[in-house]
This record gives sequence, structure tokens and C-alpha cells, in this order.
Amino acid sequence: MLRIQNGELDSYIPVDNKHKNELVDISVSFNDMLRNLNLYIDKVYKTEIENQRYKLKALQSQINPHFLYNTLDMINWMASRNETDNIRDTVLSLARYYKLILNKGRDIITIGLEIELCEAYIAIQQKRYRGKILFELDVEEGIRDYLIPKITLQPLIENAIVHGIMEKSGGRGSILISGWEEDDEIFLSVTDDGVGMGTGQEIERTHKGSKYGISNIETRLKLFYNMEKCITYESTQGIGTCVSIRIGKIKGTGNPEESAEGGRLQ
Repeated sequence: MLRIQNGELDSYIPVDNKHKNELVDISVSFNDMLRNLNLYIDKVYKTEIENQRYKLKALQSQINPHFLYNTLDMINWMASRNETDNIRDTVLSLARYYKLILNKGRDIITIGLEIELCEAYIAIQQKRYRGKILFELDVEEGIRDYLIPKITLQPLIENAIVHGIMEKSGGRGSILISGWEEDDEIFLSVTDDGVGMGTGQEIERTHKGSKYGISNIETRLKLFYNMEKCITYESTQGIGTCVSIRIGKIKGTGNPEESAEGGRLQ
């Protein structure tokens, strides 16, 4: 026991089961307790490692080089056509987008700021696709102050464009972001009227395997809210896809130094 007190957590007590007495019972119980303690420590350690790994992935995804390259290429194309108004609007949207993405290194922001990030992203995509993508927003004001891991909704919108709308003949369609609260939970959804993707398993496989980090998002949501199955998928071929998120209510400012009841600021 003194060795364990000094940090030697593999110091199990030798047990002689041939002689049953109270000391043997205590030793067996002590070993079981120590074994459970080691399992718990191992679980906490692995969870923290996983947390850090997905945090790093989230940071790496904050500056999407393909998105930046495509936007700059579009601005160059606009310049060659002297579209000064479009250039000004796109540059302002791009600056707003990266200001929100970087956000002083914060990984947790309010739903309101996440919506603003999506609006800036959509504004750029509407310029890129020359008005072929319509964007609708239906988010209750009461949920905007709750916290969410940054870059949660924007990849869902990106998938809706790439896997849904752009696969349609003519590449024209609409995206709806919805948000509401029910009891102690918040629901957010991204719905498109793209080509659809068949069965639920096919949708989940397509999204999780995509390069836009849906699996990353789901893991970060589970870690932050300590909830299972935060993301669900519904789709009908030829009609569209809806990706829904169910999360807990955690209020705060998104400041990394500030703790929040019921969740873990990363």
C-alpha cells in the first residue's frame, strides 16, 4: 500500500487462495480496486490523447488551403473582368470568414458566431457559383448564446454543396440551416435539395469518409457534450439530404479560460 501511495500502481498484493481468511478477502478486494483504478486512469489518459488529437485536426482544418485557393482564383477572375463590386464583397466576406475562423485561437464559440461564420462562407460560395446556391436561415434567437465547437456547421454546408447540389443537373439548389431548442437540448440541421444519397448507412459512410471532416466533428461533439450519437442523417434520392445535430445546452462566452457547467472547454 505504501508503494502504491508512492505511485507504483502495479503493486498488486500476492494472494494465497489456499488459506481463506479475512486478510485474503481484503487483499482480493484491494487488488480489484487497484485494477479498476488502473483501468480508469488508462481510460482518462486515452480520452485526453483522443481529445488532443481531434483538437489538432480541428486546428489544421481551420485554414482550408483549397477553399482559400479557389476564392483567390475567383477574385483574380473577377479582376480580369473588372468586377470591382464583386471583388469588394468577396474580399470583405473572406476577411470576415477568417476572422471568425481564427477567433484568437478559441476552439469553442457561441452558436451565433458559428452562424456568422456560415453566412460569410455561403456569401463567398454564392459569388463562386454565380447565384446558383440559395441560402435560408431559420435559427431561434434563444439558442445563439449557447456554446458549440468551432467549425461544426460549415463542413456540413460544404458537403451539401459538393455531394448534393453540384451533383444535380445544372448545379443549382438551396440550403437551409435550422436551429431550435427542445427541453434541455439544442437541435441544428443543414438541409439541401441536392441529389440525395440513398439509405442512412450510405449517407453516413459518404459523410464520414469525406475530406471535409464529418467524423472529426462528431468526435469533437461527443467529447465536448459527453453525448453519444450527436449526428443523424436523412436522405431521399432525387429530393435531398438533411444532417441533424443534437447537443446539450452549455452557456458561456467562448473564452478558452472560462469553464462552462456541463461541458469541457477544449
